[in-house]
Amino acid sequence: MSGWVAARLVFVAVLQVVYFAALIRILPASDFGEVAIAMVVLMAVDVLSQTGVDLAILRQRGDILQYLDAAWSLSVVRGLALAVIVLAIAGGVSLFYDSSRVAGLIAAAALVPVIDGLQSKSVVLLGRDLRQRELSIAETSATVVSMLSGIWLALWLESPWAVVWNMVLFSAFRTLGTFVVHPHRPGFTLQWGCLRPFLRYGVFFNLSGVVQQALVSIDRLFIARLLGLAPLGLYDRCFTLSSYLVNQAHRFLSATVYPGLAAVQEDPARLRRLTRFYVTAAAALYGGGSVILFLGSEVIVHRFIGEVFLASVPEYRDSALWMFRALIISVAFRGSMLAFQILFDLHNRVHLRFVTSLVQLAVLGVALPIGCIHGGLRGAAVAVALSAACGQFLTIVFLSRLLNELHRAERSKNSAGSTLPEDDVSADDNEAASVGASGLARALGTSR
Repeated sequence: MSGWVAARLVFVAVLQVVYFAALIRILPASDFGEVAIAMVVLMAVDVLSQTGVDLAILRQRGDILQYLDAAWSLSVVRGLALAVIVLAIAGGVSLFYDSSRVAGLIAAAALVPVIDGLQSKSVVLLGRDLRQRELSIAETSATVVSMLSGIWLALWLESPWAVVWNMVLFSAFRTLGTFVVHPHRPGFTLQWGCLRPFLRYGVFFNLSGVVQQALVSIDRLFIARLLGLAPLGLYDRCFTLSSYLVNQAHRFLSATVYPGLAAVQEDPARLRRLTRFYVTAAAALYGGGSVILFLGSEVIVHRFIGEVFLASVPEYRDSALWMFRALIISVAFRGSMLAFQILFDLHNRVHLRFVTSLVQLAVLGVALPIGCIHGGLRGAAVAVALSAACGQFLTIVFLSRLLNELHRAERSKNSAGSTLPEDDVSADDNEAASVGASGLARALGTSR
């Protein structure tokens, strides 16, 4: 199972690097700045309406087909509503950043949530059952086609429209793949009452997603407003390049660890052992990968950013390497933090993710304007790294408390099984001793 995920992510990462290197030699920095603004608007509107239903359904054991039609119907309506909102604010965003082309780019990008909303929810079933082979084939196929079409569009159009239309094509290919990999065909329904428990679960998940999106968007908004679209294009490319490893690693861990740990949540001892192993592996993965990136940063910037691209932002060409290294540090903190926060979701501690993100956002909101005004792109990168370090510190504090609670739950189960005399325990008590202690870890999360 994990082999399919790893193979898919490695292959996709290689394709993305090729795509990145091709685009950066065709389009100037200002084009990437305009695309970045369009992406920020699209993702901000998307995350504001996240329901957390898919993640909540994935945690369910037994038959979940009864929920899929309702979840798909909600997704379709949500996608249409997002497109309307994006179209409504496109003109205002264009005026704010004084770029007439941004409005058109945002309007075209509004097709993405509509198409994504049509994706079959059978992928939730495949993810729950750890059937990564089908998912890997579908996503890899969509990536290959979209990367090839993206390079062709860039050579043909030589404008940011190539990137936006390629996003639409990738969304279409990915949606089509969700219907190919599973025979289930969704039907539209307005009977959404069965999703009510999942929507309640998703409240903190949604709030945390809003704050997380603000964290990855506020820097771009400030840079575009205070420094301009061309510096934003350079910053966005450096950030994207420094985040490749983290993004692929996080996708691997989310696709394998969350379903795997959810499958053993009835066994506190095994769950605690796997949790500790996961924490150690995630820390080693992100720490080691970031060190490798940092040591090779000069070669990476020279090869994948290049003199031609830097020539479009001459006032910041000397800051590119320094900024890239600062972003590697911030991404290392952010990646390990997100990896650890998967455990918060699993153990019903989504509110801890929200609190951590809120503190990060407060630090970034104060440090970022100061950094942009006094240090340009370097100052912005330092502000982002400082915010990520604060979030990592809080995550480690909360994670240590969670591991201690899991340890206490295991000890409670062991003591309950060893101290109760078998002859003196009623049938009801025997049942409570066998299943009550195994659910203690989850009960701790709901009682706090």
